[in-house]
Amino acid sequence: MTTLAFKLTIAYDGSNYSGWQKQKNAKTIQEEIETRLAIITDSPVTLHGAGRTDAGVHAKAMTAHFHTDKKRTTKSIQNGLNTRAKYNHPPNDCTPSTSLSR
Repeated sequence: MTTLAFKLTIAYDGSNYSGWQKQKNAKTIQEEIETRLAIITDSPVTLHGAGRTDAGVHAKAMTAHFHTDKKRTTKSIQNGLNTRAKYNHPPNDCTPSTSLSR
């Protein structure tokens, strides 16, 4: 089975989040995106961020990646994330502004 790797460049308003990294009993950006990716790929996804932000911090170009063995196009990932985004940015600014697969 082939594993696909996707890179995401994510913009978000972190006002209502406890930062990037998943935490017990706190709403985080990583967890929100992983939840949406699991729906899009129809399987659990672990998102690996290139950095972290603190509670209430925004990002214009947070980079993260994930792997999946489910065949999805870059456009389907991008559209799925933008459609499900609950962030305070307009949909085109939410999630991934750039997404690459190999």
